[in-house]
Amino acid sequence: MLLFCGITVFSMTSCLNDSDDDGYVGIDPTTYANFLASASGNYNVGTKLYFYNDTITAENNKSMTDSIMGLRAVIAKDSSLVLYDVPGRVLAKEIKNNEPLKMAIEEAEPVDIVSKILFYNITQGYGYYYVYSSSVIYNNLEFNGGKHKVELQFYIPSGGLYYNKQTTFTYCLSNVKVDDKNAYQIYDGSNDAIAQRRAVLQFVGSKY
Repeated sequence: MLLFCGITVFSMTSCLNDSDDDGYVGIDPTTYANFLASASGNYNVGTKLYFYNDTITAENNKSMTDSIMGLRAVIAKDSSLVLYDVPGRVLAKEIKNNEPLKMAIEEAEPVDIVSKILFYNITQGYGYYYVYSSSVIYNNLEFNGGKHKVELQFYIPSGGLYYNKQTTFTYCLSNVKVDDKNAYQIYDGSNDAIAQRRAVLQFVGSKY
């Protein structure tokens, strides 16, 4: 499984300016609504979340691609997308040189990643969409002798694809804030392929 960022040059503002309440500009509103309804559902069949893991040393996995199974994602008719129970070890894996912060996130309870999606191209049964993810916030996370607010931010938009009851979408980890101050940058939006691979989480799953 190849990890991809699905990053576009469009900002969130420009994308929303190019759309209306019924979907993306250029897509018939009825077509958009029907396709969103078709894509909506509970993705809990054969699910995997892929990510880059530079601790892998196996000769048969030179791409250093790791994965966890059994997560659940839901796309709703209001365009919301939620990935449930994401473990902290995946979100904190690229935090370097700050072991207390990394360990605190790894040991925290799993979190849900909440996003909005926007289809920008629907053709021959395939629907391509942008993913606008809200930050993951840990309140009162304990490390360095105190309790802190920790915010994990995502580089947006990332991308997704729906076809025939299957979907794949990505998140790009971007920045970590501690008590509302920048503490660590994971990805800065560059075209560096390794930097992108390190930042990407890619979900794949199907629904009944």
